[in-house]
Amino acid sequence: MVHGKESVSREFYPVCRFRKSRVHSELMTLSPGEQHRNYRLGIWNGIVFQLTFPFVDVTLILPLYLSELTDNMFIIGLAGAIAMCGPALMQAPAAGMLPRISSRLKLYLNVGWIRIASLLSVLFLVFAVYPATNSKPVLLVGSLVCLAVLQLSTGFSSLAFLEIVRTSMPVSHRGRLWGYRKFIGGIGVILLTPLIGRILEMYPFPYNYGLLFTVVWILTCFGIAIFGFVREAPHTPDPFAPKFPEFISRTTVKMRQEPGYIRLFTAQILAKTWMMALPFYIIFAQNDLGVTPVLAMTLLAFQVAGKILSNLLWATLNDRYCSRMIYRWVPIPAVLAPGLFLLAAIQPDFAMSWLSAAFFFMGAAITGFQIGFTNVTLDLADRGANAGGIGVMHSADGILSLLPMAGGLLIACVGFQGLFILTVVTAVSIFPVSRILLKDSGKRPAV
Repeated sequence: MVHGKESVSREFYPVCRFRKSRVHSELMTLSPGEQHRNYRLGIWNGIVFQLTFPFVDVTLILPLYLSELTDNMFIIGLAGAIAMCGPALMQAPAAGMLPRISSRLKLYLNVGWIRIASLLSVLFLVFAVYPATNSKPVLLVGSLVCLAVLQLSTGFSSLAFLEIVRTSMPVSHRGRLWGYRKFIGGIGVILLTPLIGRILEMYPFPYNYGLLFTVVWILTCFGIAIFGFVREAPHTPDPFAPKFPEFISRTTVKMRQEPGYIRLFTAQILAKTWMMALPFYIIFAQNDLGVTPVLAMTLLAFQVAGKILSNLLWATLNDRYCSRMIYRWVPIPAVLAPGLFLLAAIQPDFAMSWLSAAFFFMGAAITGFQIGFTNVTLDLADRGANAGGIGVMHSADGILSLLPMAGGLLIACVGFQGLFILTVVTAVSIFPVSRILLKDSGKRPAV
């Protein structure tokens, strides 16, 4: 059956003939049963973390929370940039550490304590510091600092997680791993949206958001604990591994030998330019179209529905053809999301209909970019750059994720609609770049 899929892929999509079928020597040290056990734990870990999504989402809850503390679009954009870039930015330094440590899982769990402590600090700010000071600036600054610590530390655990996925789980199941995590977790999120709306309506600010952050803290503890049962492939530390500057130099030399990296980075420049408007959609809907936080939960449900349903498409493209094929299709929802926001501004009487569709396609596009980038990076790492390639690509992607700050500045110059028009143009530009990304380098993996 696998050979049949390969022949279909090579006949109709010859540019995708490189498959993620390389068997790693590390992976061979685990039995198929252990690999699939890890795979199942990875799914459950993802489901739990997916449930945290609506409580700290960069497109909804986080901007709404910050808009209660400031009306400065640059600061809201800064928070969005921190939320998006933090997990990726620190992966290059993390990749430099991995050769020197014996356990990727231990790194993941140790960093987990930092993540748990940063979330607990937010709860302390909301339920103890704010009632004592009644100071929104203190709550704003403290929340941004805790968010930065949370997201930057997540970068270290993210690379450890990806390396465990790459070396201790079935290579053939990568597409469905992300698909199941997001699909099942997304259903849970939809079921939670009425509860979130109820909490926002029942309790005054900031205690309503404090309760949401409490749920995030509890779920984070469970998610980290679940992944702690993974059995990782043995890894021999190298005490003579190069230090960070030399490590980066060696890794970039390897990456320059594989043209797929620069093609992927070009696609991500456009993807992150499209994403720079994400924190501002709900602010526009709230300020210009009268959408309340409770109505925003309806938009959240549509966004999650877009993520769930699109997972079927992205997982099929990834596992049946290749991960790079995702970039051929993801420009479609990426164009529709900001385009429908522009329609909502023109026809405010039907605003909720247009906004609901826009958030649906937004969820589909975000998921497509996430799955596509992660799996293309893993596939390229299989060709020789290993964890170094993953870390450097994610750190570069993290730097690009700072663009929401530019989005906040652009709003001051051209307004919300001007920013949305720019994202439409950017999304259209992704399609021709995807054709370049799909070009095969002509290299074959060692089997």
